[in-house]
Amino acid sequence: MNTDHVNGSPDGRERRRAVRRRVEDQPATLPIVASVRVMDISRTGVLLAADCPFTRGDSGTLCVDINGSSFKATIQVQRVAPGRTGDPRYELGASFLTLSLEHDLLLRHI
Repeated sequence: MNTDHVNGSPDGRERRRAVRRRVEDQPATLPIVASVRVMDISRTGVLLAADCPFTRGDSGTLCVDINGSSFKATIQVQRVAPGRTGDPRYELGASFLTLSLEHDLLLRHI
């Protein structure tokens, strides 16, 4: 691809395949992967222990193995509290935003 018309590298030729455009003050999200420990789970939500702090309203996907069955659901953090005495982790109360019929049945039988 000929990009001679774009300046940027020391010799005046651009190595990128596409021209970059400056964008200012635009909100964006960056998904993160965080290890958490499931402390309690029910049909409506889950209590998690996490090493990193979260904010009320944060959402993500919880993936966990329950009795040999794969469980995956979208959750939203409803409550954040410091861990119990001596525990440096945070306790997160989260509700399920999505829960399939299969997962609902799984949670009824644990």
